[in-house]
Amino acid sequence: MIEKNRAPEWLTGVWERKALWLEGAEPDYSTRVFYIQTPTLYGDIRIPESRMDVPNAISFEDLEDNQLEELAAQEGFAGHVETADDVVTWHREIDFRPPSRIPDVGRCTVDKPYMIETGIHLDYSEKWRRIDDGNGQFLAMHSDGDGSELTNQILVVVGDHFLYARGRKYAMEPMKSLSHLLQSKVFNREQVIGYLDCEFSYGHIRGGKKPWEICLSTLPFKEGQILITPGEMEVLPELGAIYQYSRNLSSTAKRYWLISESTLSSSALTDLLNIQG
Repeated sequence: MIEKNRAPEWLTGVWERKALWLEGAEPDYSTRVFYIQTPTLYGDIRIPESRMDVPNAISFEDLEDNQLEELAAQEGFAGHVETADDVVTWHREIDFRPPSRIPDVGRCTVDKPYMIETGIHLDYSEKWRRIDDGNGQFLAMHSDGDGSELTNQILVVVGDHFLYARGRKYAMEPMKSLSHLLQSKVFNREQVIGYLDCEFSYGHIRGGKKPWEICLSTLPFKEGQILITPGEMEVLPELGAIYQYSRNLSSTAKRYWLISESTLSSSALTDLLNIQG
């Protein structure tokens, strides 16, 4: 039976990847991978352990060219799933990598708390461990870009974990990886940064040193920062939506988020988005 746009209960939760076996490559036990699946939307972030730390950087401008090149090896994607029994298709509405002509489809076998994902169109296997089932707390929301100051964004929350995804302004042609794309022709530094400026940030709402703290991001200078500040979000329960008055937008701009899934009451959601440090 095909279930479109809604994930089965056995797939929802916060998953941490423990291993990847890929044809023609050494097993990968070290890449930091977190996959957050709500009943409607998901987010996935993959950061190589070898990525260098940049503790003094506050923007792309503080990174050397070789550090920018290293960021291209990261991965992240977010969107919705389609399932048919134990076969899952991950539709990528936001993707750190260039688009692929090969669908992202895997067969998933669950043996709690673990899940083995085996590729349908590619020869790979991944071992996942569910580290949080959310205890019934889910939030999923999305905001479509307008092609100028605003870009597509997705936020998913399961329990105390969140994953935020923001698309880039540059369109990309299909290619194996972002590294391959950047090596395919000569780009200036501004163009390279434009391709890399795609954010996937994972963190904890209450479990960090401060509320909504980012602990892992494709933009490494965002790590340790907070994703949402008190007063930034206004819940509109009658519309099933949220207005965001963001410090990252111009003084008159606001972003309109649509809530696709929330198990929280309007007051509980308002409290969640306005936790004081």
